[in-house]
Amino acid sequence: MTGTGPGSDRERRLNVLLITADQLRGDFLGFAGHPTVRTPHLDALAAEGVAFPNAYSPVPVCVPARYAMMTGRSAVSIGVRGNASVPIPPECVTLPAAFARAGYATGAFGKMHFTPWDEPYGFETFTVSEEGRQAGRDGGLGDAYQRYLRTTGWGGWERAHGIGNNDVRTSSSPLPLEHYHTTWCARETASWLRRRVTEAPERPFFAWCSFTKPHSPYDPPEPYDRLYDPRAFPPPIGDASDLQGLSPAYQEMRRGRMLDALGWEQVQRARAMYAGNVTLIDHAVGGLRRTLQELGVAGRTVVLFTADHGDLLGDHGLFFKATFFRAAWHVPFVVYAPGRATGGRRDPRFLASEDVYPTLLDLALGAGEGDGGAGTDGSAGAAAGRSALAGPGAARDTVFGSVGPAPRAQHAARSERWSYVLHARGGYEELYDLRADPEERRNLAEQAAPSTAGRQLRAGLEAWLAAGGDRGCLDESGHLRSDPGARGWTPEPPPRHGLGLRPY
Repeated sequence: MTGTGPGSDRERRLNVLLITADQLRGDFLGFAGHPTVRTPHLDALAAEGVAFPNAYSPVPVCVPARYAMMTGRSAVSIGVRGNASVPIPPECVTLPAAFARAGYATGAFGKMHFTPWDEPYGFETFTVSEEGRQAGRDGGLGDAYQRYLRTTGWGGWERAHGIGNNDVRTSSSPLPLEHYHTTWCARETASWLRRRVTEAPERPFFAWCSFTKPHSPYDPPEPYDRLYDPRAFPPPIGDASDLQGLSPAYQEMRRGRMLDALGWEQVQRARAMYAGNVTLIDHAVGGLRRTLQELGVAGRTVVLFTADHGDLLGDHGLFFKATFFRAAWHVPFVVYAPGRATGGRRDPRFLASEDVYPTLLDLALGAGEGDGGAGTDGSAGAAAGRSALAGPGAARDTVFGSVGPAPRAQHAARSERWSYVLHARGGYEELYDLRADPEERRNLAEQAAPSTAGRQLRAGLEAWLAAGGDRGCLDESGHLRSDPGARGWTPEPPPRHGLGLRPY
């Protein structure tokens, strides 16, 4: 690192505020065109910066997406294909570690979902909330949010409604707005920003504010629980009839969550309550941006807003993620950077979760356009991220995805026109012409004549998996493994007691 006098590299470096939401689909935002959900502060961020409408989470579940952001590498390249309890590989230079090397103060607030859960991986300040999963940890005190609630007289009330993390049922939060997680997370982030700027104004900062919402339980506090009328809220795309002829994996998802038991009113209520939490997050983002303005640093701070994955919210008769229908892996991605990402542009290039890392380094430190692989040992190659502000030659025209263990993995490739999906178990394929069928309701893969588009996307997917070193899903010839002999397999029966879900 060079000097610290006027005109030095340190003086020119920008601060960074990364804001993420958990399970926020990319179309439930005003600037993304949603007709009902109100997000004025995120709309303003998009109007001042650059929005990327084609951002996707290649392994659309929590842990892989977060590890991709932290390492700048695709999750499959570091061996994370689901919410497995595995640490970040030691050879990876994490995003906070990269900023720390450049002299930045670093702080994380909210849901991280790391293993071990209290491992900071390079953050100096690490104030985490893991959605109640750590209630018995740390001498029974739990995580930082649980400890905070005990100081307010509301200890243990965050789940007094009895609804778990992966439950479709809805309820208003028993907590008042001031103690709800979203409010707490934004307040902790803002307090840290004030301390950092006041105590060491010459030192740049990297802060990650990570909201646990709008992930289920769908339980916004008052008054956000009444913000949207379920009866008037836009309905889901299609229904369970869209799944006929597709992989039995979808029916297994429906049975495991007992989605057949949901009526129209319950689905609509879930969508409306989810939207209430989206608007609450939007208000929290507005508060954070006001804090930057009050501190006099808004004009030299990069702000990036994104999510780890989406939520189907009833589309095609499904909820949550871990599939490759658009709403499950499509995420918001909007960035403002003084002098670089401004003007309210919409950039159509395809982005992936691992692009967060090189984008922030590029904008804050000038790490180089398209500097894929930054923060790794250099072995990730084509499986590494690239800056969202890289030149046109580095832009993707296709995004690839893969989730689940090799015998039952789902793989996907998506371009501007086509979406291709392969289910390894049974060899079920899906192909959607997004120009004629943007809602992905008519599968063309079973047509008599094999599609050239399908073959091309499958070949690109194989190359992507090979570049990431994911040989378990490829055969000796480098082609995707599948088991057509398992076609017609029968989904497991639903649990016999309750919803079969653990509360945390």
